[in-house]
This record gives sequence, C-alpha cells and structure tokens, in this order.
Amino acid sequence: MYDLLIKNAYVLDGTGAEGFHSDIGISGGKIAAMAQAINAQAESVIDASGLTLAPGFIDAHSHQDVIVEEYPECICAVEQGITTQITGMCGDSAAPVSPRHIDDALRIISSLKGGALPSPVENRFTFGGYLDHIDKPLGTNMTFLVGHGMIRAAVMGFENRKPTAYETEQMKALVQQAMDGGAFGISFGLIYPPGSYCDAEEMSELCKVVAQNGGVMTVHVRSESSGHIEAVEEMLGVVRASGVRCVISHHKATGGSANWGKTAKTLELIQKINAEGYDVFTDQYPYTASATGLSTNIPDDMFTLGTDKLIATLSSAQGRNELRPLILGALTSKERFKYTMIGSSPAHPEYNGRMLNDIADELNIDPYELQCDILRDDKLLTGGIYHTMSEDDLKRVMQYRRTMVGTDGMWYPGCGGCAAAILAGNAPVTACAPAGPDNAAAIAEIMGMAAPTGERQVAFVRCNGGEAAKKRFEYVGVQDCLSATKVAAGPLECRFGCLGFGSCVNACQFGAMSIGPNGTAVVDPEKCTNCGACMKACPRGLITSVPASKKVHVACANLDKGKAAMSVCGNSCIGCGLCEKECKKDAIHVVNGVAVIDYDKCVGCKLCTKVCPRDAILPKATAEEKEKYKAIKKAQAEKAAAAKKAAEEAAPQA
Repeated sequence: MYDLLIKNAYVLDGTGAEGFHSDIGISGGKIAAMAQAINAQAESVIDASGLTLAPGFIDAHSHQDVIVEEYPECICAVEQGITTQITGMCGDSAAPVSPRHIDDALRIISSLKGGALPSPVENRFTFGGYLDHIDKPLGTNMTFLVGHGMIRAAVMGFENRKPTAYETEQMKALVQQAMDGGAFGISFGLIYPPGSYCDAEEMSELCKVVAQNGGVMTVHVRSESSGHIEAVEEMLGVVRASGVRCVISHHKATGGSANWGKTAKTLELIQKINAEGYDVFTDQYPYTASATGLSTNIPDDMFTLGTDKLIATLSSAQGRNELRPLILGALTSKERFKYTMIGSSPAHPEYNGRMLNDIADELNIDPYELQCDILRDDKLLTGGIYHTMSEDDLKRVMQYRRTMVGTDGMWYPGCGGCAAAILAGNAPVTACAPAGPDNAAAIAEIMGMAAPTGERQVAFVRCNGGEAAKKRFEYVGVQDCLSATKVAAGPLECRFGCLGFGSCVNACQFGAMSIGPNGTAVVDPEKCTNCGACMKACPRGLITSVPASKKVHVACANLDKGKAAMSVCGNSCIGCGLCEKECKKDAIHVVNGVAVIDYDKCVGCKLCTKVCPRDAILPKATAEEKEKYKAIKKAQAEKAAAAKKAAEEAAPQA
C-alpha cells in the first residue's frame, strides 16, 4: 500500500531523456515504484491524465532573499513547481548593512522590496547574522549570494570613485565574512548604483576571495545593448584574472533590432573561455521582455545626490532640462521610450501594463516629461518592462548547453495566500484583481454569497501628517499604535493622525502596507486585497476603502476647525473650501470641517490639489504646478474682465 499513487502521468525525469507515461507510487515521501500500470491500494490517488510530472524546478536567478523573512512559505514559487531558488542576484542582497551607511543600504533594499523592513536592521549587520535570523523551515530550498552593491555601500556608500587600498581590503574582508556566514558566492549588478561605479580591477580582487572559498560569481553585465559584447568581454577578463566560476545573468541582447544577433558572438566568447579550462555559464528567463526599475534611465552619476535631491531634480524644470540630453541622447522622446511599459507604479496603478508613449499621447504630454512625473510621484520606485529582445536571441541562448532558467522574480503570497484569506473570511471574493469580475462572481457562487458588484476597492490611509505633525512627547514603549494611544492618548498633538508604529503593516498578510518616508502608513494598491485587516488594526480608524482606479484622495481625517487643525499639523485640512469652489464636477465638499470626495463624480483632474493651501489632497501638487495654475487662473480672470469691459463699452447707452 502506497501513501500516494499518481496515475497516468506524462513523466519528464530531468535527465534530458524523452518523456514517457507512467504510474508512480510514493511511500514515506519517496518514489517507491514506477510502471505503466500500478494496481495497488493507496491512501490517496491522483489521476494525472493530460498532466506532466517532473522533478522540482530550480530557479537559477531569484530575488526572494529580500522578502523571505516576511514570506518564508514561498507559496508562489511552490505553486509554479519551483523547489530550489538561487537568490541575492544583480548586486542586491538582504545583507550586510553597515551601521555607518544604513540609509544607503536601505536604498538598495527598498529599490527591490519597497516599504519598511519587517524586523530591526540590526539583523542585517552581517550576512551570516541575517541567515541566522531567517533560519526557519522555508517553502523551498534556497541558496544565498552576497550582493556587491551591498558590500560597496557598506564601505563607501554611494560614492562614485575608485576605492582606496584600505577600502578594497575592507570589502574583501566583508566578502570573506559573508562566505564564512553561508554565502554561496557574490553577485554584481553593473547597471545599478553603487555597483555600476566599480571597475574590473575591483571585481577581480573580490572574486579572488570568492574563488579561494570555492564560490560562484554571477553578474548583470554593464551593457546588454550597444556595448553588450564589450561588457561580456570585461567579465571574462575578470574570470581570467580571478579564476572564479561565473554565471552571466539573464543573458540577452536588448535595445532593439540594432543589437539583435549579438548573442551569437557572446556565446562564442563564452564557449572559447570554457575551452581554456574556466567555468562560465548563463541564465535566462524565457521571454522577450526585461523588467527593472524605470530609474535605470537616469545617469548613474545622479544617484550620488541621494534620493531626496534626485527627486527634487526630477521635480524642477531646470533639473529636467539638464537631464533631458543625458537620458534622450540623439533620440526623440518617442524613439527613446518606444519599448517602455510601466510595470508597477505605486502612485499611478492605472498606468500599470501600459506603454509609456500611449499614456503620454492620451495625456497630451511629452513622454520624457511623463517619465519624470511618474518617477517623482513614485519616489523612484517605478517598475519598468522593456520589450526590446528578439525570439531568435532567446532561442539561441536557451539552447546553449550551459544555460540555466531563472525567473528574475520575487515571490509574494499570490494565489495561495489570497485563496486562503478568502476561505477564512479575511478577504472578499474580489480580492484577486487579475481574476476580474466574472471569476469573482463564480467564487461568490461557490461560497454561497451574493455576486459582487462595482469597481475593485483598495485601502487608503487618510493621513499625510508624518513629519509635519507636531509631537507632544517622544513615545518610548511597545512599537504598536494601540499601545501608543494608551499613553496619554498618544504622542501626537493631532488626535486624528497616523501614529506610524505600523500596526496596520503587521496586520497586512499581502505586503500591501508600509510606513512611508514621511512616517505615515501608505498602501500599495497593486498588492492590496481590501481584506480590511489594516482597517481593524488602526486604533484611530484612519483607513478606508476607495475605488482602485481613482487618483485623487483627501489625506486627512482631522475634524477640528481650521485654526485648531492648523496648529497641530502642517498638512492638515482646515476646511477652507477652496477645493470645493474650484471643482468643476461638484465632486468634493467640506463635511464636518474636512474635505470629502464623491468618487462617483471625481474625474481625477487634480484641480483641487493645486488650490489646496495645506497639501492635504494627494497627489501633492508641486510648487511649480501651483504657480503655473495660478498664472492660468489669473490670465483667465484678466481675459474675462477684458471681455466684460468690452461688452459694456459696446453696449448702447441708455
């Protein structure tokens, strides 16, 4: 008798042999028998007719290490048959973090993960310390690489220069410490600052340490487009200088037809160095679109300014004019962004999955200006998708015998987590946005519920106070919002404001909540299922549901009168009514001292954001946008006055 009997499966055994049909008997977690017809009893039987059975897949290129602390089950990977993941790629890893350069390290982690860390940063001060911290049963096997970007940031921050001899020794010591702590090797991301600031000599010195420990080096090369061949040659030089085993990450030729076909030359170079006795491999994802941050369009040197100054540059007309030739080169905006799709925009989810040029045409705006707007609004965390590869290159690399398959992905709770939440009653039947209304109705029918109606809803935090909110005292105690309110009603002068201790973040099972840069909770609408857990966790009732497609929201719940509200927070709504007067659709009104939006009427014109004197309505209008709008209003008033005067002068005298 078997524990499990799988019948009529088409088996691919992982050896490269042809597939075959077979029954499989499993006992004690191991395959006990394989034959075309097994006639035996089993506790469970699965009819696999029409299905394929294979060993667990190995994801040769994953970024799971940055979120495995939060989602150790790796449900999305397991659901896709992945049982082993190689993580810490492209120079970015979850550790190590230097106490001297914490902000720089968090810039790197947030560029992948976004949001606040789930545990104190001290857990990441060493690579081995982080692995010890997450030492628990995981949903998949995992192998961790240490990111060169994290190593360099720990020693040099985001300085764009050659390291001193002492700094090189510091980086080598950190690599050795990581290898001793459990790292399988090192990864480089040569298009992402600060990793892009290094040269071949720096890489070779660090790779010598890895090679001495029997480790592996993976690398996102410096160019995958016009300089692709030269970039691969650079890395093969590092291999020859250090003797390290190497994997060229997501090997491809991008940038359009001018670069297609270059993989024939790069694979020839890889084959040649392997014939010399070195070990060089590639990994690849099996599709012709690449995905990375939209911020990669910004010149590397600009990242030395820091996030705040870079965002300020993108927000000013002068800064944009200075950046324009550096980003566009000799191309027009249309040409430069021909292949660019918005993959994930926290501030503009309505853009996700759309080509940048198409959005620009719809808004009647220069694509370059639109890119700057989106990057500014998203705080540089916009994800981009680039359709710049050819099927011929894809097939060529995939057929190379030293190519491994990788997802280049991160895994969140996904389908399994969402389904579990729906079944438990912790999420609505509409929780899965990609499923659409028809599937939501089908789920409702299965569960004996009324079919859902209306647009998908997401959570929204009605507060943008944060650093602008005045404090009565510094709270020292359990880092929990409810606990904080028990101490003299909380540390804020505003009795309505977000306390920022993250009770909602801890309650969210989908990674949709985080503490934003100004200290208040924010929602990622792409991940939000509107399950209501955050709403229940907020002791001040600040979190409400809003239509997912709407762009404009009042980020204040202060019901005090104008002067009182003004005295406790720099971003508070004071009920002045300017937004109400300006709205052409009668979509916003002051109710009980605070502005309220009627989403059935709101068209997202953002006029209310431009007249709000307190920046209480999001998205916050820039000073430049407000001044521009004032000038338009002034011109309109002058034109109307002139027309009135002309009409009066032309009228016959009584």
